Formats: sequence, structure tokens, C-alpha cells
Amino acid sequence: MAWDAYKNSLLEELTALIERRSDAGDRRSLLQLADAFFSRFPPEDLRQRAAENLYGCLYGLLHFMQDWQAPEPKIRIFNPDIRSHGWESKCTVIVILCRDLPFCTASVRGELNQRNIRIHSLASCNLEAIRGAAGELEEVLQVGQKAFPDSSHESLLYFEIGRHSQPEQLGELRDCLRDILQQVALVVEDFPAMRARLQEAVAAVAASDCVTPDNRDEAIEFLKWLEFDRMTFLGYEFLAVQRSGAVVEVAADPIRSLGMLRLRSTRGAKDLQADLHSMAPEEQQRRQLSFAKSGTRSRVHRQA
Repeated sequence: MAWDAYKNSLLEELTALIERRSDAGDRRSLLQLADAFFSRFPPEDLRQRAAENLYGCLYGLLHFMQDWQAPEPKIRIFNPDIRSHGWESKCTVIVILCRDLPFCTASVRGELNQRNIRIHSLASCNLEAIRGAAGELEEVLQVGQKAFPDSSHESLLYFEIGRHSQPEQLGELRDCLRDILQQVALVVEDFPAMRARLQEAVAAVAASDCVTPDNRDEAIEFLKWLEFDRMTFLGYEFLAVQRSGAVVEVAADPIRSLGMLRLRSTRGAKDLQADLHSMAPEEQQRRQLSFAKSGTRSRVHRQA
């Protein structure tokens, strides 16, 4: 409770600074950005921070948001200092502006953790904004305000990480985070379609009369279990099987690929072709549903 009271007092000072010092054209957006951003900021992470520094940080965030070529993520990694940025921090700061999608914060955090980069503070907020035709920011809308039909749904992610003396050398990290967020977008966009493909698989298995009822029912129950929010579907691939006598050919249909498998190929066709060559028809029927684990670590949602 003590930290909550301290945070409220600090944000009241910040509001007064915005009202007194900001340009009239920025004031409304600054107030509404402050409400959205700092409401999610952990109170204990505001220790030893002055309202002046929060004001400089907030103005920097608004300036960062001014131009955005959606839907590509916009990423900045820098060491704030008073002379260059109007505020300062002992940490290196990563700021990301991207589409308002699930998994963004968790995916970025997972990559930083994977690299053993210490995260000192983390905050994120979902925003609605009005932008012009070229992506220029016109206004940050108030949290809870009735959305305009053409408003932009955005996420602002903020990480304070261990100080890097030369943040300009972190270009590879910036490129990696951009790739991860693009993968997140593919997964989220195609998620309904991947669920639909799963439902088609359930119907196909249920219609099979060449499989023993016990195996068929178990496969159906497992697929239904997957559907009810127990799995984050990252990708889908359709394998077409063609038989010519004893010869079996398997190929992936890239037009039907979804999610991350729009970007990468797998061993699925080769593995299925090898199985069909090596297994008797009875074994193929018994193994109508097969399960395997990828050797590639996922970078979406959680690294597993």
C-alpha cells in the first residue's frame, strides 16, 4: 500500500508538470499516454524516480510514437541521457511499438531471458490512437474511450535492461526482436484458421471406418482436448500423399500452410514418406494420429 501511495503522489506531480510545461498540441496525448503507460508500471519500480525524469521519459515515448509504418514493429534501443533525450537512466532501454496482439510482451521477454539479459523493469500498455494516412500520430486516445472506427490499436512495450555501454552494437538483438514480433503476428492472424483445420481433422478421423473404434475414439478425444485452449497453435502444414502402385510420394502444399510454417519448411513430408514406406497398412491405420516434438525452440509466447 505504501508503494501505491508513493506512485499516486508521483503521478500527480507528473500530471501537474504536463499541464504546466507541455506544448498545447501535445498535452492531451501526453496525459492520456501517461494514464495508459504508468498505470501498468509496477509501483516498486518507481522508487527513486523523480517526476521530472518521468516527464522526460513520457515525452520521449510520445516522440517515438510520432511516425509508425504499421504493421512493422518499431524498435529503439538506447541509453537515455539528459543532454540527448531530456531524461536519464542507469539502464539500457528497449522501446517497442507494435500492433496490439497477444503474446508480444511474453515473446520479447522470453528472448531477453534466453540471452541472459537482465530485465530491471518492464511495462507495457495497449493503446488506441488516431493516425494520418502516412502513419503520423494525431492523438493518443483516452483509456476506455469509445473507439473510432478507423483508430489504430497499438501496444507500447518498455524494458529496462542491464546497461550496455554501446547500445548501437545491439542491432542484431533489434533485428531478432523484429523477427519474433512478425512471427507473433502470423501466429495470431492464422490462429482461427488453424483451429478450423483441427476441427476438420476431428471430422476426418471420426469418419474413418478402417481404424479400430478404440484407437479412433482416443484420437478424437485427444484432438478435442487440444482445441480447448490447451495449446498455442504456431503453424499448420498440409501434406499431400500420392500413390502409384508401390511408390508413395509425399509433398507439402505451401499454399495451405499457416502461421510460422508460412515462413519455414519442415521434415514432415520426408518423415511421413519414410513412415509410409516402412510401415504395413495395418500399422499405418493404427497410427492414424502421431505425435512428435520439434527440435526447434519456439520464440512465440514462451520459449519451449
